[in-house]
Amino acid sequence: MPQVVSLSKINTPVIKHVEFLKICGFSLEQVRKMVLGCPHLVALNMDIMKLNFDYFESKMGRELDELVNFPGFFTYGLESSVRPRYQIGSKKGLKCSLVWLLNCSDTKFEEPMNYDTIDIEEMEDDDDSLFDMNTLMEPKNDGLDSDFGEDGDEEYL
Repeated sequence: MPQVVSLSKINTPVIKHVEFLKICGFSLEQVRKMVLGCPHLVALNMDIMKLNFDYFESKMGRELDELVNFPGFFTYGLESSVRPRYQIGSKKGLKCSLVWLLNCSDTKFEEPMNYDTIDIEEMEDDDDSLFDMNTLMEPKNDGLDSDFGEDGDEEYL
């Protein structure tokens, strides 16, 4: 984030974002954690951040810690993602994490909404299926076992 270089100037947009988050009730330590988790938080449109926070606080009624753990919430469009998904989930009586609510494809979100009942724990366990760099290091196992022994490939060399 090149904006961080200009932190010595008191009226920089970065400082304004930090001040806004502090006014919302976040401690400086929470703001630090949020910016580390989502650096472009300090470069977002301030009006959009305010709208998202107002909706989070007034309609969603959730704890600030949820935003500390998922500051990416501010990067989602209120009208295109946050409000529609929250309203659909609310109609179903669903209380899930912000990560699950927003950080999945429309298909993955809509699938459980078609069921009569939803297993919240199963949905929350799906958070583990989000992108994880460690999975790139694991050997790929397609479930296909070779009919050849360990030396089977050498027969064709």
